[in-house]
Amino acid sequence: MRSAFFFLLLAGLTACNDVSDLSLKPDEAFLKFYGLEGNQEGVDMVIGPDNDYYLLGNSTIRNNKQIYVLKVDKAGDMIWQKTFGGAREESAKDMELTSAGHLAIVADVQSQSGDKDILVLIVGRDGLRLDSTVYVHSLKDEEAKTITPITTGFLVAGSTKETRPDPGRENPNQDNRIDGIILRLNSDLEPYTGIWGDGTGRALQRGTGRVFTIHKVTQENANLYTVFAYNDAGALNRNVESENDVLIFQLSNVGAEVTTQFPFGRPDENEVVTSVGRDNLTSGYAVTGISTKPNGRQDVFYLFVGVGGGTVTGGNLTLITSNLSQNQSEIPMASVVTSFGSGSFLVGATKNFMPDQTTLQGDIFLKLVDRQGSDLWRDPPAVTFGGVANDFVGNVFEGPDRRILVLGTMGIGDVQGQQKMVLIKLNRQGKFEP
Repeated sequence: MRSAFFFLLLAGLTACNDVSDLSLKPDEAFLKFYGLEGNQEGVDMVIGPDNDYYLLGNSTIRNNKQIYVLKVDKAGDMIWQKTFGGAREESAKDMELTSAGHLAIVADVQSQSGDKDILVLIVGRDGLRLDSTVYVHSLKDEEAKTITPITTGFLVAGSTKETRPDPGRENPNQDNRIDGIILRLNSDLEPYTGIWGDGTGRALQRGTGRVFTIHKVTQENANLYTVFAYNDAGALNRNVESENDVLIFQLSNVGAEVTTQFPFGRPDENEVVTSVGRDNLTSGYAVTGISTKPNGRQDVFYLFVGVGGGTVTGGNLTLITSNLSQNQSEIPMASVVTSFGSGSFLVGATKNFMPDQTTLQGDIFLKLVDRQGSDLWRDPPAVTFGGVANDFVGNVFEGPDRRILVLGTMGIGDVQGQQKMVLIKLNRQGKFEP
């Protein structure tokens, strides 16, 4: 089944890109699967100082989900693979490279009571566990989004959920309130001992409505951090329909807000941030995510913002796809972005569709845009990869050789088959060509 699926997919790409007559070097373009028994999904990747690729994902074997980490060379050949976890479910969310060259991983881990806690794991480039810690908040459900190495340690962004009475709800005692959270840890993963947030030196919590999630925190300098979040804009006004907006603001080194919360959004649409990419040429960021219309259709939004000492400037939040999700779906799409040189950004997403109105499927979708969100690829303006199974993107990157890397998940066989981590390498036009 695995070989047959690979052949069918590659044959389809050959027809589009005419790769059959090309003489490709092993490290120029490829599509490779990785996995163990059961299902493995691709979540994130980093490029090490040795220019090898470190891949992060999840492995589910007999209903036991664990963190899955691999090292592969620039031709996609595996060097080692490891799993981390125990009897309880772990779900990897993000991975970054530390200044010491180690892998900093953040994940959700199921507690004994069934709630979610946040796991931070440090792994060496040889695949050995170096350190780990779990953040536990009693009576709350934490969910990690990203981890950011900073000069003094790490910042973990995410959310925490609890049940609070809300008189504005029909069932006030069953309201799920979600607040944003930023954990600050020292380099040894011990709690930060200085002032941070509520004064405990570890967690900063923000919440202005029923739903407030912090997706990413970046460090601008030793005394300034930029926060990328999304908020339930309608939660404070019971007379309007609730909608999410993107919020961007800055914090001092003690967690105090030094700017107002700058909102970006489209009327009557819900925006959820899924990726933040730094522009290598300016002090700005490209922010992407999912915008959901009232009828349930979803698109990828794009926003470019500039940040400075106490200021956030930005243009309009624009859609760069048209009805990327063709049918209403409760399953959110992933969207990612990375700086791609000369002010351009590569955007990846999962294109959902229902061929028979009952089975959800997805393809991996890529396009290159400028700072205004306009297409830079012309013929075609976007490329799609997928087969008859459910395929979805994890992250996209520019490699040291300036070629495109796509980490994701693809099904083997039909929609009922196993899912495996996949790494795709392409040229700058998104094709299997030199």
